[in-house]
Amino acid sequence: MNNEELNRLITENGRDIYNFCLNLTMSRQEAEELYQDTFLTAMDKLKEDRNPKSYLMGTAVRLYRNRRRKTAWRQRIAPVSSQEEMQEKADDGTPESEYMEKEERRAVRKAVNTLREPLRTTVLLYYSSELSVEETAKIMHVPAGTVKSRLHKARKLLKNILEADING
Repeated sequence: MNNEELNRLITENGRDIYNFCLNLTMSRQEAEELYQDTFLTAMDKLKEDRNPKSYLMGTAVRLYRNRRRKTAWRQRIAPVSSQEEMQEKADDGTPESEYMEKEERRAVRKAVNTLREPLRTTVLLYYSSELSVEETAKIMHVPAGTVKSRLHKARKLLKNILEADING
């Protein structure tokens, strides 16, 4: 892949891939690293793929899982405390409706982050990245029925979590 093709790929898919990485890692620093690594990997391996966005998201998921696995292994050997809070920008003079919408998004993000790994990744790919069930299945290397099942289970769990948050 030459520089011109890479620039085109970044222009067409960069924002979506970065947002996906940010939703996956919940840290700007980690998202930027994952984003860069995703495109570096794509530079070496992406050929005339029918859907480069799907390939890039699949690459991001694989890199993210590898990092989590390495981090978990390192934590077993030498535990280190980590900060995983995503800092939100303060908006001065925000109307009440924007504030409520922002709080709802924050609550949903928080609830999604409580889901276990396969459910969380499935939800992020399907909703945040707006991929179809088939594309999500291809990226995660599972059947489409598994994606549908995970989405159904995740919706039920998220409903319970958000209802508990509202009522409690």
